[in-house]
Amino acid sequence: MFLFGKKEEEGISGQLEIDLIMSARKAIERTARKRTNVELKEKPKIEQKPAVKWQGKMKVLRPADCVYVSAIAIERGDPKDNGIAILFIPESVAEFIARASDVPSSEEYDGVMRACGEFLNEMLERFKSYLVKLGYEELSFSEPHNFSSRVDQLFDYSRSTKFEITFFRNKEKFVQLELGIGPLKKK
Repeated sequence: MFLFGKKEEEGISGQLEIDLIMSARKAIERTARKRTNVELKEKPKIEQKPAVKWQGKMKVLRPADCVYVSAIAIERGDPKDNGIAILFIPESVAEFIARASDVPSSEEYDGVMRACGEFLNEMLERFKSYLVKLGYEELSFSEPHNFSSRVDQLFDYSRSTKFEITFFRNKEKFVQLELGIGPLKKK
């Protein structure tokens, strides 16, 4: 269907939406358990939100309570179907992840950034595995892009919406995942 001369994008809904959210949830919970021995038993907050655009790219808006950010592009055949996974991590959680990853304290900032990127990368590999088990196409990912102080990061992501999944531990934010992707094909 066309809307004002533009082809309307195919949305994510139904079983695919459920599969994406459940796969992301299981992947985060398992990665947290494996890397940090933390059990994320509280129900995550799940919302579908508009993607903020600036000059044709998605602008990352870091939540005020999260200091560290890791982003990975989900690369697909058609660039319009590419996706993005962004992990926002509070400072205390990022330092906890770094300690659990045996990052030497001498590496400070760089070590924490690297550990956050490794956490997201490991989570996405599990996410991909869960989706493949459900019969979806296999995804490929870019290297992690880690940053903290700059909030004006732009990424190639052409979709108009994304999912925001916030995980809690003891009623405090553990991590927040923003996940956006075009429709996936079943094999």
